[in-house]
Amino acid sequence: MVLTGGQGLSLYQTLSKSLEPVLGERARAVLEEGVRRLGISPDQLDASQAETILKRLVYRELQAKMSPGAARSRIEELLKELGIAGEKAAQSKAEAMSAHASAVLADLEAGLKRFSLYLDWPEVGRLRGVINVIKQDPAAATVRSLLREGQEVLAQLEEKLQAALLRQTRDIAELEMNLSRVQSVGGAKVRRLENLIRLIQEAHAQETLAVAEVERARALAADMRKLVESSVVQNPTSEAAITLDTIEDASPIAT
Repeated sequence: MVLTGGQGLSLYQTLSKSLEPVLGERARAVLEEGVRRLGISPDQLDASQAETILKRLVYRELQAKMSPGAARSRIEELLKELGIAGEKAAQSKAEAMSAHASAVLADLEAGLKRFSLYLDWPEVGRLRGVINVIKQDPAAATVRSLLREGQEVLAQLEEKLQAALLRQTRDIAELEMNLSRVQSVGGAKVRRLENLIRLIQEAHAQETLAVAEVERARALAADMRKLVESSVVQNPTSEAAITLDTIEDASPIAT
């Protein structure tokens, strides 16, 4: 964007007029040197290029006439007079908002990756859809509201996961109790149940649901419990009946 000064003057002409009181005849030479280094013509000078000339060439010239602190203050005054400081501030604010939006989008994508295991959860599909819309047109006016929607969906997923992890904690406790009832029997099925419980515990420690493993462990524990109970019924004086915690189940049996 090329700014213009008052009375229809170009930014170059306005800058030259502002510099004459402080640089005198050197003002024109400094500006000519500035546009030459930038590789542009005077009428092509824009705000960012004018700022570069002021902060480099003009600042150096001012230091020959005043202290560095005073030179910096004069440069800041010139930037404000020309309206360059305000434009740069607005640009910085826009860039900051864009950076914030990018950071939020990155958080949403990381959340989607975390919950990608749970494809049957409708919130996962909804979050994926929001992210896709944002990425298709990141400059759209609706991006801010979409980002908020994505954050709300992500919060819902987190709440749902924590509730499921609480249920999984109870599942682990139940499976460990079932294992303790049959562990002394030994054999391949006991080892398989131990391995399944270990896998569930490892997943739980990483805040991951192990739904399939829990179901398999439940089925295996129920199957083993039936076998142990059957063994107690058929051999009430066997070692299994003595070592396993099945006295309560076996007590109703009459001789």
